[in-house]
Amino acid sequence: MSAELRKLMVLASMLSELAPIAARILEPALQGLRGSLEALMSLIEGSRTGRDIASFYRELASSGMPRELVEALTVEYARRRMGVVPSISDLLRALEGLATLKASRGASSSQRG
Repeated sequence: MSAELRKLMVLASMLSELAPIAARILEPALQGLRGSLEALMSLIEGSRTGRDIASFYRELASSGMPRELVEALTVEYARRRMGVVPSISDLLRALEGLATLKASRGASSSQRG
């Protein structure tokens, strides 16, 4: 086996051991970002949110609740649904944090090597 092939095999082995560690480190940030992006896409799509709010209203109204209560609960439900969507500045901060993390990890590994 050539020296170059041995180096590649060692590198592949190291990467396969590091991948689960990196995944555990990055998973919380990626989950938060994934949830934020899904919420944002849901808002952009809009139809799902509108259908959910309308369905919520219909279910409450059909249960026999007073109209004023149904409307107040529906407004609160809609407000909370819309509150799930992060602001653009929150998304940018999350992306900036990931980039900073990646850059600091790259710098520390290059200092060792």
